[in-house]
Parts: sequence; structure tokens; C-alpha cells
Amino acid sequence: MFECLRLKILFSNVFTLYARGEFKTSSCYINNDFMSDLESISVIIAACSVIIATFYYVNNLIKAEKMRELTLKTQDISLETRQAQLFMDIYSTCREREFVKMSNDLMYKYNWDSYEEWLEKYSPESRTEESHSYIAINSFYEGVGVLLEQDLIDIKLVYKLLHPTPKWIWEKIGPIVIERRRRRNTPQSLQWFEFLVKECEKYEKEHDDLSD
Repeated sequence: MFECLRLKILFSNVFTLYARGEFKTSSCYINNDFMSDLESISVIIAACSVIIATFYYVNNLIKAEKMRELTLKTQDISLETRQAQLFMDIYSTCREREFVKMSNDLMYKYNWDSYEEWLEKYSPESRTEESHSYIAINSFYEGVGVLLEQDLIDIKLVYKLLHPTPKWIWEKIGPIVIERRRRRNTPQSLQWFEFLVKECEKYEKEHDDLSD
């Protein structure tokens, strides 16, 4: 503030001398005080330059941050839209007439009393018509489980639109799957179908109001 006042006084004095015709560039006017004032002007100009540059830099940072936030928000909306579209495609598939029939057959029509009986009638190795339904339904829910594990679909959507069908089917085939894993030493068999069912059960426990 003091420097600005000195600068104002300096310019006022110079202007007054110039108006009177008394301003000269002779050495009599370039005394120590005048040189000191010139140095002050240089310091003030340099300080103003730094302030302006700092303001410009900070302003650009603020704009860049706002742009980044807007971009992230747009990406989030776009991701949610893609997830919703993907899930609706899945939902449409499991509501097709043929898919519903295969699900109902697997849950209510196909029965077995032992692993050997299932192996003969419904396993992939049997190559029967019934085995095609078994493979198709399990493969579908296995795929949904993978998408869920990769966070490509939302558990809330899965639960609200697919539950409890995956749970019912797993309750029917679960013992067979576990036995098959043991006999064939394939612990990863239908692991994502099982993951899907467990995630739905977990979601239900975390939202008590859903089970009412």
C-alpha cells in the first residue's frame, strides 16, 4: 500500500513538472530519491506480474478441476446407462418363452435320486435333450455371475429382477455340482453361478426390508 502511494506521488510530481515545463532529464532531477522511486516502480511492476501470473494459473487450475469433475460425472452417467442396457438385454433373455420353459423343466420336471441317475439323464455327457436345458440355464447364470463379479452389472438390479429364480435352481442342482467338483477335481465348476446366488443372499441380508 505504501509503495502504491509513493508511485502515485511520483507520477503526480512528474506530471506537475511536465505541465509547468520544468521537467528535464538533466542530472539535477535524477537524484537519489528519484532513482529510489524508479526501483520501487520496478519492484511493484514485478510484484504485479507475479500476482497476475498466479491468478491466471490458479484460475486455470479451477477451470481444469471443474472440467474434470464434469467429465467424471458424464462418464459415471454413461457407465450407468451401459450397465442398465446390458442388464436389460440379460433380463429380456431370461423372460423369453424358451428360456422360461427350460428353467421350469429344470426346477420342477427333471428329478434324480443320485448323482449316477443325474449323470445318466441330465449331465452334459448324456447328450440328451434334457441335458441341453441343464447346460443352457447354468451357462446363463454363470455368465451373469461373471458380469457381477467384474462390476459390469449392479447387484441391486440383479436381485430385484432375477431373484429368487437363480437361488431356486441352485438349490436343485447345487448338491450335484458340488459332487461333480469333487469327482472330477474341478472346484471352479459353476463357481460364478454359486457366486451370483451368494451375492443375492448377501444383498438380501443387508436389506432386511426386501425379505418382508
